[in-house]
Amino acid sequence: MAAEAVGTMGVALSVCALPGVKPSDRLSSGNMELGLGIHGEPGAETAPIASADEVAARILEKITSYYVPLKVNP
Repeated sequence: MAAEAVGTMGVALSVCALPGVKPSDRLSSGNMELGLGIHGEPGAETAPIASADEVAARILEKITSYYVPLKVNP
Protein backbone atom coordinates (compact mmCIF):
# COMPACT_ATOMS: atom_id res chain seq x y z
CA MET A 1 0.00 0.00 0.00
CA ALA A 2 1.39 3.42 -0.94
CA ALA A 3 0.60 4.99 2.44
CA GLU A 4 2.95 2.53 4.13
CA ALA A 5 5.85 3.88 2.06
CA VAL A 6 5.25 7.58 2.76
CA GLY A 7 7.57 9.38 5.14
CA THR A 8 7.82 12.93 6.40
CA MET A 9 10.29 14.74 8.61
CA GLY A 10 9.87 18.15 10.19
CA VAL A 11 12.62 20.73 10.60
CA ALA A 12 12.48 23.73 12.94
CA LEU A 13 14.72 26.65 13.82
CA SER A 14 12.92 27.28 17.11
CA VAL A 15 10.76 25.29 19.52
CA CYS A 16 6.98 25.39 19.66
CA ALA A 17 5.62 28.31 21.70
CA LEU A 18 2.16 27.66 23.13
CA PRO A 19 0.17 30.61 24.50
CA GLY A 20 0.71 31.00 28.24
CA VAL A 21 3.53 28.43 28.40
CA LYS A 22 7.20 29.32 28.69
CA PRO A 23 9.03 28.04 25.57
CA SER A 24 11.55 25.26 26.07
CA ASP A 25 15.23 26.11 25.86
CA ARG A 26 16.25 22.70 24.47
CA LEU A 27 17.32 24.21 21.14
CA SER A 28 20.29 26.55 21.40
CA SER A 29 20.94 29.50 19.10
CA GLY A 30 22.44 28.54 15.75
CA ASN A 31 20.94 25.03 15.79
CA MET A 32 17.99 23.38 14.08
CA GLU A 33 15.93 20.40 15.14
CA LEU A 34 15.15 17.53 12.77
CA GLY A 35 12.31 15.06 13.13
CA LEU A 36 10.32 17.00 15.71
CA GLY A 37 6.65 16.44 16.42
CA ILE A 38 3.96 18.87 15.31
CA HIS A 39 2.90 19.52 18.91
CA GLY A 40 6.34 20.49 20.17
CA GLU A 41 7.69 17.01 20.90
CA PRO A 42 11.50 16.88 20.79
CA GLY A 43 13.10 15.95 17.51
CA ALA A 44 15.26 12.99 16.60
CA GLU A 45 18.38 15.15 16.46
CA THR A 46 19.75 18.67 16.53
CA ALA A 47 22.38 20.05 14.19
CA PRO A 48 23.90 23.38 13.21
CA ILE A 49 21.66 25.43 10.91
CA ALA A 50 22.44 24.59 7.28
CA SER A 51 21.31 25.81 3.88
CA ALA A 52 17.92 24.73 2.54
CA ASP A 53 19.63 22.47 -0.03
CA GLU A 54 21.72 20.78 2.68
CA VAL A 55 18.71 20.30 4.95
CA ALA A 56 16.58 18.90 2.11
CA ALA A 57 19.32 16.44 1.14
CA ARG A 58 19.79 15.37 4.76
CA ILE A 59 16.12 14.71 5.50
CA LEU A 60 15.53 13.06 2.13
CA GLU A 61 18.42 10.67 2.81
CA LYS A 62 17.00 9.84 6.26
CA ILE A 63 13.47 9.29 4.94
CA THR A 64 14.50 7.19 1.95
CA SER A 65 16.97 5.08 3.93
CA TYR A 66 14.27 4.26 6.47
CA TYR A 67 11.09 4.01 4.40
CA VAL A 68 12.03 3.36 0.78
CA PRO A 69 14.92 1.36 -0.71
CA LEU A 70 15.80 4.27 -3.00
CA LYS A 71 19.11 5.97 -3.70
CA VAL A 72 18.96 9.70 -4.40
CA ASN A 73 21.62 11.46 -6.47
CA PRO A 74 22.06 15.18 -5.67
